[in-house]
Amino acid sequence: MTEQARFMSKEELRTRLLGTWQLVSSVIRFEDGEFRDQLGYEPSVFLIYTAEEYVCAVLGAKNWPALATNDPGIATDAEFASEASSFLAYCGRFSVDDEGQAVTHGMEVCLFPNWVGRSENRSVHFVGEHLVLLTDSRIQSNGRKFNVEVTCTRPA
Repeated sequence: MTEQARFMSKEELRTRLLGTWQLVSSVIRFEDGEFRDQLGYEPSVFLIYTAEEYVCAVLGAKNWPALATNDPGIATDAEFASEASSFLAYCGRFSVDDEGQAVTHGMEVCLFPNWVGRSENRSVHFVGEHLVLLTDSRIQSNGRKFNVEVTCTRPA
């Protein structure tokens, strides 16, 4: 049995998640077989799972253009809107489900305020030293079903 397919107890799953993970890839996979990068060119993502059962996720581009000012208090609304369109961050409690081999991320604070109070379920697989998280199936605005597969590794 491969490590990916091996069943892990709740405590083993939780323990394997703890610590910092850095993005390797994030891919949108459509039901019809098409796939594409979720976060565009050179994304930067960190997931941090703490022993106190909090998760912090920071997703963005590595090479954002600089704002016209170094003072965020005087940056324009247009500059902030541009930056926010390629950035997402949230933090909240996490829990693991050994039956479903899944982790649930709670969002207690989020850059996108409509998601505060929301929970997101991810199936969990470990492939070698990589963490692979797969979202539940979703429906895009045009009616196509898809899910997102995020692969991470420990930072060097």
